[in-house]
Amino acid sequence: MDSRRVNSMTTLLVQTPVDRPHLRLLLFPHAGGSAAAYEGWHDALASRLPVPVEVWAVSPPGRGARAGEAAFPTVAALAQAVLSELVRLELHLAPLAVFGHSLGALTAYELARRMVDARLPPPVCLFASAHEPPSCGMPEAQRGLASLSDAALLRALAAFDFVPVASLEADAADAAEVAVIAPLLAPLRADLAMREAYLDAVAAGTAPPPPPSPTLPLPVYAVGGAADAAVDAASLQRWAALGSGGGGCTQLPGGHFYLHSRLGGPSLAPLLALVASKIAVCLAAVPASVLCGPPLEGAVGAAV
Repeated sequence: MDSRRVNSMTTLLVQTPVDRPHLRLLLFPHAGGSAAAYEGWHDALASRLPVPVEVWAVSPPGRGARAGEAAFPTVAALAQAVLSELVRLELHLAPLAVFGHSLGALTAYELARRMVDARLPPPVCLFASAHEPPSCGMPEAQRGLASLSDAALLRALAAFDFVPVASLEADAADAAEVAVIAPLLAPLRADLAMREAYLDAVAAGTAPPPPPSPTLPLPVYAVGGAADAAVDAASLQRWAALGSGGGGCTQLPGGHFYLHSRLGGPSLAPLLALVASKIAVCLAAVPASVLCGPPLEGAVGAAV
């Protein structure tokens, strides 16, 4: 993985710079997550695709190398920051695909919608992983998670499959264990709060920029874990109404973190195979004249 970066405050990090990629894949992490959640994706996808692909990951503040910075207060603020850096680095000049897991699915959708509203070339596709579309609203049982005590939050996260029970067994977590984990909960709390505020704003019709256009001119591929206790197949299938030109819904083995082997999920291989196959389909519809973007200069980083 490339060790260079623009600075520690950059929102977008490239795993391995690629000269004139046919496509860039932008990855949004889950609540409390960082760009490290997608470590190794470039190498894994490069072996599955016949064309050069450059993988970028969103690095939100408040965690990892950016632990000293304040987290974004809203989904809109995060999406706008990503959009601004995307344009500044001219990453949108090559075809772009976006993937978001859990909260990342909402921020990926919000980015795609803002690109359309700004009359920029839209992503060729959106992968929405392990989250209902924003039109489903905020699940009542998950309200107020951000305000719970550390121990209560861990119990709730385990109950909703938002963390693997084996690694955060709430009943076994004593005060010392909670104290060790507590610093890691700050960015998670911030993300849970902005998720709840965003979903409530969408339900109220006040999510910026008003009025939102829910349907995107691109295929939306919903994917999740077949054993996810928080997001079922029926909820995932509702993403289809937010896209056009294809799309679909796939469930893979595992729970909410089916894609993270280090968090108790199964092998990442089925998801990478799915992503590669859908990207290949989308690229086949892209005019050859725009498949190779300009050389990327002066904007490299490393997922941390």
